[in-house]
Amino acid sequence: MAAVAFSDDEKRATLNGIVHPLVAHRRSELIAAAHEDAVIVEDIPLLVESQMAPMFPLVIVVNADPELRVKRLIEYRGFTEEDARARIAAQATEEQRRAVADVWLDNSGSPGAVVEQARTLWHERILPFAHNLKIEQPARRDAAV
Repeated sequence: MAAVAFSDDEKRATLNGIVHPLVAHRRSELIAAAHEDAVIVEDIPLLVESQMAPMFPLVIVVNADPELRVKRLIEYRGFTEEDARARIAAQATEEQRRAVADVWLDNSGSPGAVVEQARTLWHERILPFAHNLKIEQPARRDAAV
């Protein structure tokens, strides 16, 4: 199905029109069922393309060079090179993704490297933000001249 959808803009739009309302409904169910103290992290592959970035207080983009992405799609997901390149060509450009990113994680190294970046982000930014929301207190910043 992906080979068809990513080779034709009209077919991809039709597929998205079917799938996205179902995903949105399930998303709403999961958020409603979450504990009130839960930190909700959403993995949204088409965040930029669907223009949803403004809905979120923090947008994290995980990036790798397109050639590395092609290599990984072939190696880990069994794509043909043509399918991998079609998938990437249908996605937002790096420039478009940078425009909405609050945080940019580089995924060109080992899996452990990006995990460590995410772990640091979790402890140094996301958890403090969640704590401040819970106690209804803005973040404290030293005045800078």
